[in-house]
Order: sequence, then C-alpha cells, then structure tokens
Amino acid sequence: MIFQGTEDKDAKAIALAFDRLGTEANAFTERDSTCFYVKVLKKYALPAVDLLAQMLSYPAFRKKDVEKEKKVVIEEFKSYNDSPEQKIHDMGLKSIWGDHPLSYSPLGKVDDLLDADPDKLRSFWEENYTSDNLLIAITGDIDREDVMNALSKYPLLNRYRKTLRDLSSPSVNPTLISEDDDTEITHIAIAGPGVSYMEPYLYAANALTIILSNSMSARLFQKIREEKGLAYSIYSYLLPFKDAGIFVSYVGTGSNSNEEVLSIILDEYKALCNEPVTEEELDIAKAHLASSMILGTEGTFGRMEYIARTFYSYGKIISLDEVLNKIQFITPEDIQKISSRLFKDKLGIAVLGKNGRKIGENLWEILKSKLKD
Repeated sequence: MIFQGTEDKDAKAIALAFDRLGTEANAFTERDSTCFYVKVLKKYALPAVDLLAQMLSYPAFRKKDVEKEKKVVIEEFKSYNDSPEQKIHDMGLKSIWGDHPLSYSPLGKVDDLLDADPDKLRSFWEENYTSDNLLIAITGDIDREDVMNALSKYPLLNRYRKTLRDLSSPSVNPTLISEDDDTEITHIAIAGPGVSYMEPYLYAANALTIILSNSMSARLFQKIREEKGLAYSIYSYLLPFKDAGIFVSYVGTGSNSNEEVLSIILDEYKALCNEPVTEEELDIAKAHLASSMILGTEGTFGRMEYIARTFYSYGKIISLDEVLNKIQFITPEDIQKISSRLFKDKLGIAVLGKNGRKIGENLWEILKSKLKD
C-alpha cells in the first residue's frame, strides 16, 4: 500500500516519478523487518531518496486502492499455495515454535487480508513506521549529510512510538505439523533450535549447514542424493534472529523413501554430535562461507543489505574482514559443540504431500524413537 500513493500522488504518479529517475524501487518483507529500497545512478540519488521518504511519510491508504491491492495479494496467496517447497518451511517453523509470531509466514493469513481496511492499515503504519524503529542504510558515492538533510523535512524522522509491542522470545515446543497435498514428492522439514545473531557459535552453525548438506561433497548431499538417489533437493539452513534462531534440514523425496531419508539425516546428526569433523570438511565449509560473504557484498545492493542487517543485529557495522577472520577461527570442536546443542533432542518435523498426515505420523514416531537412542 505504501506504493499505492501519497496524499497528493496516486500509484501511477509514483511509478512515473521513479521511472523518470531510472530507479529500481521495491520493497520486501521478512519475519522481523520490512525493507524499502531504491537503486539508482548517483546523479538521481537524492531525488530518489526524497521520493521514497514522501511515500513512507504520507501514505494515503485510499479505500479503492486497499480493495485493489487485496486482489493482488490474494493472487500471491494462490502462488504460495501452489509452491509446496515454500509452504513447508513455514510449517517447519511452526513445528518448533508453534504459534509464535516469528513462525508466521510474512504473507500473513487470508482472513486478516480480507479484514484489512484503511483505518487498520493506517493504525499499523502509525504504530510501527516511526523514527525510533527506522534504520537508513546507504551504499555508493553519496554524502551522508546530504541524505540526512533531504530526509530531515519529513515526519518520518520525527515520529515516535506511543506504545511498545510485546517482543518475547519464542519457546521451543517440538511437534509434528503435517498436511495432505497433491504433490508428486513428499516435502519434509526437520526443525530444531538454532542460534541468534548475538551468540558466539553463529559462524560455526553456518559452517555446519555446509558440512551437512550445502555443498557438493556435503554428507547428506552425498549419501542421500549421490549414493542412493533418494532425493533431488536437499539442503540445510540457519535462520537467526536477535534473540532466537532455528536450524532446518529440508528434503523432497518419494513416498517410498521418506523413512530411509529421515534415518540417514538423524544418523548424520548423531555422528556430528559424537565425533569432530575432519579438517578437510571444515576447510571446505570455511571456503564456502568466505566466498558467499565476499561475493554477496560485491554490489551496492548486497552491501546495503549487509550493513543494514549487521547494524540492525548488533547496533554497529561489523566489517567484512572481521567476519572473515571469525570464520577462519572455527574449529572441529566448535562444530561438534554446536551439533550437540542443536541435534540432541528438541527436534520437530513438518511433512507435506500425498498422504502427508499419515506419513507425518509415521516419521514423527521414528524421530522420537531415534532421539531416545
């Protein structure tokens, strides 16, 4: 709705204003933040910043625009429901965090969307889009003071929250979340507690995802895909937040292979808890982490995301050299310690596919049985 117009500009006028500047303007929503951004040539930078500030300071929330945008988002819901590999990850978070807001899909719920109106949207905007809740990240050949002078005339920088929202950390309650869906493969997500941005084992946990499944020589990639041919897609990821985190392993497999696949994953979890990884495995993980950090921040957009995320997480910008140095100091013992913390007992599971509920019940019993061993 922010892009649908201000008090004196409609959506088309906003779009034309950005187009005249040759600007890429967009936004994305994550579970704990929303980012509005512009990517533009140097000579148009300040006008683009000014236009973005206008949108965020004076959104109109016209009723006709709200009703039109509802239709657009309903189409997005349809696309989401047609993508089981996207849906399974939201189910995975619910299998460990239950109904905590961090486990909600950023897309929201259809009922809430249909119930939205201009007053509710404006109330949410006034509560959350305030100067004390705002982070401005800039990369490129532009002067910081020029940007601040351009923004200073807008209420965006001078409006404060009236009340604080409850931001309690999620509690860990492992369970089974399963659903039937007409898919050719069974989608499985095994979820457990991860680490937050603030914890010292953050980089070791990221290295663990690579050792486990996120490289061509990774343990699960080799055993499940290359050796046995049981799945095409298998990977792990860490999802860290300020005060909590989650670790997920995902696999898409045929219904006749799901028990074997789950057993292989859990056996590998156990092996990582019991024995240090090899120096070769760790060196490969470090190389992957360093490469992704360097390549991911080569462009101005990647650098903007990086400085925004580090400042949001730590209250300061962490230099790339400092991160790379921390990666190099990860030890095999660190991997074993973080594995023992993540994989011991508190694991939930999400299953989506044909007979997903029945398969899920079976896999849940296997999971509980293996965690007792």
